Amino acid sequence: MSVGNVGKQREKTKDSSAKTKQKTLFGFFSKIPNVKQEKSDSTLSSSSNHDSNHDTPADVDNSSNVNKNSSSPERELPTSPSHHANTEIDSSSSMLPPPSSDPFSSPLSSSLHRSSPKRPHDSLGEESPGKLLRTSVKQEPDSEEEIDSPTKKKSFKSLDTSIFQAEDQFRHPVSSKLENSELSEVDKPFIASRRSRKPVSYAESDEDEDFDDAPTKGSRHKRIVSDDESDDYVEPDHISEASSEASLPIDEVESMDEDVDGYSDHSVSVAAPIPKKESRKESSNSLYESYRLGSQIASPSPSVSGSASPTKSNKNGVLNREEKRRQRMEAFKKENNERYEWLLDVRDADQNRVGDPNYDPRTLYIPPSAWATFKPFEKQFWKIKKDLMDTVVFFQKGKFYELYENDAAIGHQVFSLKLTDRVNMKMVGIPEASFDYWASQFIAKGYRIARVDQLETALGKEIKDRQRTQKEEKVVQRGLTQVLTSGTLVDEAMLTSDLSTYCMAIKESLQSDNEEPSFGICFIDTSTGGFHMCEFTDDIHRTKLDTLLTQVRPKELILEKSKISQKSIRAIKYCVSSSSIWNFIKPYTEFWDNERVEREIIAGDYFKNGLEGAPKILKSYLSEKPLAISAFGALFWYLRQLKLDKDMCSMGNFDEYDASQQSTSLLMNGQTLKNLEIFSNSFDGGSEGTLFHLLCRCVTPFGKRLFHTWLCHPLRSGTAINARLDVVELIADNPVIRDTIWGFLHKLPDLERLISRVHAGRSKPADFVRVLEGFQRINSAFDQLREEFMEVAEGTLLGEIIQSAPNMKEELEAWTRAFNWQKASEEGVFEPEIGFEAEYDTSQKYQSELKNELYALLEQYKKQLRCSSLNFKNIGKEVYQVEVPSDVKVPVNWCKMSGTKKTNRYYNDELRKKIKKLLEAEELHLAIMSRMQEKFYIRFDSNYEQWLALIKYTASIDCFFSLSQAAAALGEPYCRPEIIEQKDGHLYFEELRHPCINASAASTFVPNDVVLGGESPNMIVLTGPNMAGKSTLLRQVCIAVIMAQLGCWVPAKRASITPMTSIYTRLGANDDIMSARSTFMVELSETKKILDECGPKSLVILDELGRGTSTYDGHAIAYAVLHHLVSNIGCLGFFSTHYQSLCVDFMHHRQVRLMQMAAAVDEKIRRVTFLYKLEDGICPKSYGMNVASMAGLPEKVIDAAEEKASELEQASASFINASDDIALMSDFLQVLRISKSIEPLTAVNIPLILDSFE
Repeated sequence: MSVGNVGKQREKTKDSSAKTKQKTLFGFFSKIPNVKQEKSDSTLSSSSNHDSNHDTPADVDNSSNVNKNSSSPERELPTSPSHHANTEIDSSSSMLPPPSSDPFSSPLSSSLHRSSPKRPHDSLGEESPGKLLRTSVKQEPDSEEEIDSPTKKKSFKSLDTSIFQAEDQFRHPVSSKLENSELSEVDKPFIASRRSRKPVSYAESDEDEDFDDAPTKGSRHKRIVSDDESDDYVEPDHISEASSEASLPIDEVESMDEDVDGYSDHSVSVAAPIPKKESRKESSNSLYESYRLGSQIASPSPSVSGSASPTKSNKNGVLNREEKRRQRMEAFKKENNERYEWLLDVRDADQNRVGDPNYDPRTLYIPPSAWATFKPFEKQFWKIKKDLMDTVVFFQKGKFYELYENDAAIGHQVFSLKLTDRVNMKMVGIPEASFDYWASQFIAKGYRIARVDQLETALGKEIKDRQRTQKEEKVVQRGLTQVLTSGTLVDEAMLTSDLSTYCMAIKESLQSDNEEPSFGICFIDTSTGGFHMCEFTDDIHRTKLDTLLTQVRPKELILEKSKISQKSIRAIKYCVSSSSIWNFIKPYTEFWDNERVEREIIAGDYFKNGLEGAPKILKSYLSEKPLAISAFGALFWYLRQLKLDKDMCSMGNFDEYDASQQSTSLLMNGQTLKNLEIFSNSFDGGSEGTLFHLLCRCVTPFGKRLFHTWLCHPLRSGTAINARLDVVELIADNPVIRDTIWGFLHKLPDLERLISRVHAGRSKPADFVRVLEGFQRINSAFDQLREEFMEVAEGTLLGEIIQSAPNMKEELEAWTRAFNWQKASEEGVFEPEIGFEAEYDTSQKYQSELKNELYALLEQYKKQLRCSSLNFKNIGKEVYQVEVPSDVKVPVNWCKMSGTKKTNRYYNDELRKKIKKLLEAEELHLAIMSRMQEKFYIRFDSNYEQWLALIKYTASIDCFFSLSQAAAALGEPYCRPEIIEQKDGHLYFEELRHPCINASAASTFVPNDVVLGGESPNMIVLTGPNMAGKSTLLRQVCIAVIMAQLGCWVPAKRASITPMTSIYTRLGANDDIMSARSTFMVELSETKKILDECGPKSLVILDELGRGTSTYDGHAIAYAVLHHLVSNIGCLGFFSTHYQSLCVDFMHHRQVRLMQMAAAVDEKIRRVTFLYKLEDGICPKSYGMNVASMAGLPEKVIDAAEEKASELEQASASFINASDDIALMSDFLQVLRISKSIEPLTAVNIPLILDSFE
């Protein structure tokens, strides 16, 4: 046939099917993505290293000889409109059909047709065809843009040749004459069915042989994205290139990616802060609720991308699109149910179902039949995940961390991470560089985080595989390296507070609820590695436990399942934060006893010489305090699960914790700490407005932690208090000393936490340099203090600290000669100085020789090609490519790797061999550097005790500095308290103010004089109107005493005190629903503790005792308690009340002083003006009606209330004046009869009982 006839025949054919052509063309071209022109090096590093290859379609001509494992297609990046500015096609073109969704975008086809080949354009985006073709074919590249690379060739070769014919027609307008013509078989573009897809599984495969090298800087390649394989997300541009390059390279064995789900949209927006979701509330244990209280572990569910609108069946009765889609979904669901039946019927490792009393939500049962079907990566994943079902597992794959199944659902629902439905498993992912950020976000929500890392690099695996003699599964080695919880964080970047974060184990021994329990306690601050242990017998109200928990405020608790009483659980709930994590672990097997602890210590080699090398406190507790050792055993087991047991125990940092320290410190129980708002306020539980917030002005984080301990235990000895006051006064009066201390303190990092990371061998090189620089600064400061201020500081605590601090000058100088500090700080690598380490020097020399050989080879090529402009170019992981001008001919055995308009880049066999030798040498050098890091840390840790002592001394100086700064911030007047050592208690404050009143209110605050003890009465009975300032006065006296005994100035014109042994408070009115205790019962319980424990040198504050019951009972109880305090105990204190008759009862008692808070009252308008002044006398009324008027109650209601009040006052006058009648009418005597086991009340013994209160 002639050429003309062929043309006519083709024209006729095209005339008959133009519409068919348009639909067919669009069906293909709408799947081809636009070429991205991003040139960001950091994006290149992240995206190119997480790519995986795909199989060449069966329809492609095999003569292309393209190695199906050689390409490394780029990931498609999120684009902005600006990316297409130069590639858009005229929207008015008749060839551009309206956008529509892909009717074959369902994921079901992969599970139904696993044997079919994969279509070449699977998972391509739905970009405009015009954009694609203009960018990929017609657009002229810039001078330095990539125009040729094997990857790009692979992308085009994977398409049928008819694509280019269709493309050519698309680029050139078609006449209207041809619009309705039908395409011939030759012209029809290749459009593979969605069913043509290779077998896939739920996760990415590790089975491939093409390793990638470490990424390097270079311009961004412009490539067509041919598949959306193992990279399910793209690292955003803001992730630095340095951090990306420092990461492990992607698995060589992952790049085949059998688990690819090409139809899914895998891109993820990450690393930007996620807006808070209002629908999810923060809870004490979000993870537990997610797995235990929420739905069971979700079965995988398919997702269908796009919206396929149903179409009618054709004339031949073929199923329409909707029916096919329904069939595919049913088959997909059936396959998942068959393969993952154990995810639908959830059981724990012991095969207990959800709801069973013994069900353990931490584990999952996987039947043996399921293991037989798993691929190597699946086995690796489930082997770890099955024991961490209550934990969100971050699984490293190359430069990304991925979350699967329920973990992925949490990431998607709570943090809006992009969710991808695999065939059997949902997945979300984050870049490796942003792990710390996302881990912190999950932990802040109450989740437990597990980190599974690659334990070898891709090149390292290749070297290891060559050394193997037997065939093994091709999967990169991974292992559980960390489990992170809010109570056991160790990384400085994740810790949100400078204060200690504790994880506490509690062991209880109790025979019955009515007996006094015994407790063993062990808690640890994992950021510093400090263990604290104690054992004690408590009262039935758990007073000591309450005090300890209030002081420590643990973030995480470990309790023995079914072995701790409900009373103790209620006491713990009352003291700890609602966000605290509760862990109930199994007795014996997990909550270890003495014998098991001893065996584990010996077997685990935690201390030098085994048990003999253990700290003294631990050895003594092993033989004497079994409850405390059992608590340590539980904590020991828990730390082992978190991979922290070796790091923490081997430090040997153990001490005994005494919550009361009765012999040396001022005792404040938990109730007092809460009532006085020492560490947490009553508003939101935060530190704003607390005494700690006011006084703690420490500069260093470790100084703040020590100051917290000081405030928990103010001093009791007058000598010790005066010694502290001397140092505070010295610093406050000497600006040069103050400036010197500030000068070296404010530049210090958190050395206490950092050296614990060095001990664990997990410190970064840059952090290690910070440690050394910090100790250099401290050592220099102590040298300066010794030289310049020893004379003025001699004889004070400051002088003792300066003299006692170890001098580490020689050791620090040795470290300056050990390695390059600048390189370690900036590049994160240890480079020993020449001659310091022979192995390192040899390896470094070998690398230099190999590089010299490469450059010698380059010089040889320059001569061979007679071109002096040849040079090496690194493109991604393809390093040392020979870059040659495009007009220079090269030998036929040179393989072109990439190129630009002006240059081409090549490899040859000789060059490849030398590059491989260099890369292997670099890999071995990294191993040597890793060993060097370990050697450095072991050497530093050999002086751990000296470093720690230097930190403690520095922290003490910081605390003294804080007290001097706090005193100056109090405002005038403030003074140094006078400490008087005498037998009887005494308090004197002139013009005392509340220290926590802010500066704006300080000028209007009314100061008061307070005198207790000595020549004055021990107890002040205080009356006054509501809102007159009674409670504020009571609190400010207690806080002034605490400040004085802490060693701080007090907000008064003059102060003189005898050191108190304890402070007890009973303030406010609250019930305890959890313990089934009414307001009155809570009042009496707290009062009972005070009566049991207070002594002559105790300061007692009782606010409106008796208001929780009837007037008569309340008055009787208040009378009896007050009488016992002033007549039998003799303590100092305040007793505020609204019972004016109580003042009459004690009007002539020599140890009671009657005082009131003054107020001016206008009866006509019912207005009360509070004067806030403490003066002698009894307030005649509480002026409740006046306060009611101020609150806005209706006048009619207030008038009626006044009339009723007058009637009640008259009716009760005779009752109040008759003590015998009070005793007879009150239930209080019945309470006494029960508690004291006295005989039944009779007319004879009632007067005797009443006499006991006089």
